[in-house]
Amino acid sequence: MDISGVKISIFLEKNIGNLKKKKIYVRLKTPGPGFLFQHDTSHHIWLPLTNTYSDLILTKDDYSRRIVGRRLIEKETSFDHLLTVRKTIEQYGLPLSYYV
Repeated sequence: MDISGVKISIFLEKNIGNLKKKKIYVRLKTPGPGFLFQHDTSHHIWLPLTNTYSDLILTKDDYSRRIVGRRLIEKETSFDHLLTVRKTIEQYGLPLSYYV
């Protein structure tokens, strides 16, 4: 098969229909650690023996994927988020961007 001067292998020719259906995700990475911190919370049964839901507040560095801030609490509040942010900035410094 020849598409505008480019030769395609037989394997690719047979599977080209499948390739068109797949979504391609482009992940833009920051140039280094400390440029972008991502901050979020999750509500799950984090401690199985307690059988109760709790909230985990996490902040991670986008470049290294390292967890730079965390707090496990019974019920999240805005103040808990601010405490997590404050402790994270005190320990790792102020990032260029903070994604919430």
